[in-house]
Amino acid sequence: MPEKGVELLIEAARRTGLPLRLAGNETTHPAIRPGDPVECVLTPTRDDLMAFYRGARMLAAPSLWREAFGIVAAEAMSHGVPVIASRIGGLSDVVRDGRPACCSNPMTWTGWRRRCGGSGTTRRSAGASAQPAGCGRNRNSAAKRTCGG
Repeated sequence: MPEKGVELLIEAARRTGLPLRLAGNETTHPAIRPGDPVECVLTPTRDDLMAFYRGARMLAAPSLWREAFGIVAAEAMSHGVPVIASRIGGLSDVVRDGRPACCSNPMTWTGWRRRCGGSGTTRRSAGASAQPAGCGRNRNSAAKRTCGG
């Protein structure tokens, strides 16, 4: 569904080289090109989805349409995962700046990059994959720094 903004995330991963994991019921996505740092993770059960959230460093929800409720954002935040989301529809009700979360308006490649540290550079920690500068597992400091809180 293009209105979910997945293509935006794939493009961001492609431009930055940052790894992206997509949860769902498909093993691929039409926008993924050979060599893209994108992995599709099958999450057919609730337990699989919860395990996906527990392993996430952050969640991006770049929706391009007005969702009634941002369930994916609410679920991620319930696991302590920082969320960057489009400031549109129900997502803007669920995700509020400074919670460890933030909204971007509009949700474009440039806006997302700016929210994740400004330069699109990466940072590596021991044994961890690359992540946007300023985004990390320390919810109290990194997420606030990332989201301007």
